[in-house]
Amino acid sequence: MAMCSILNADDIKKALDAFAVADSFDHKKFFEMVGLKAKSFEDVKKAFLVMDADNSGYIEEEELKYVLKGFSKDGRDLTDKETQAFLRAADKDGDGKIGVDAPTPHRPPVPKTLMPTRMQLIPAKHTPLSPVPHSCLHPRAMLYNKGNRRHACRN
Repeated sequence: MAMCSILNADDIKKALDAFAVADSFDHKKFFEMVGLKAKSFEDVKKAFLVMDADNSGYIEEEELKYVLKGFSKDGRDLTDKETQAFLRAADKDGDGKIGVDAPTPHRPPVPKTLMPTRMQLIPAKHTPLSPVPHSCLHPRAMLYNKGNRRHACRN
C-alpha cells in the first residue's frame, strides 16, 4: 500500500520540500502538513504499517531514519540528530521503538470525557477522620473535611 492512497500526494510533496534541508525536520509540523493529524486512527494505523518496513509492529530507530522515504521515494534520510529527537518524542515507554498503539505525536489526545473526573475519585462515604451522624453525598464535604472535625455540609 502506498502512502498516496491514504494521504494527498500534493500535501506529501509540499511537506517533503519544506523539510528537504538536513536538520530541518520537525515531526509535528510534518504530520500536520501531510494531513495525518486530521485522519482517523485507522488511517494513521495504515500509514504506520507503510512505515514499518520489517512488519514487526514497531518502528525501530533504523526504520525511523528512512521514514520520509515511506511517504515518497524522493524523501531524504533523516540525520542522526533528527532521528533521535523524533524517537524521544514518539517513544513514550522508553523501549527504543514506536508501536502502533503507543502514543505518538500525531494521534489526538484522549477526550476528557473518558478521563476520570474529580467526582469519581472522591469516596461516597465519610472517613473515620470526619464522623458525621448523617450520610452526606456532597463531594466537597469530603474534600474540605480531611483533618478537620467540622462537617462542611449544612444538612
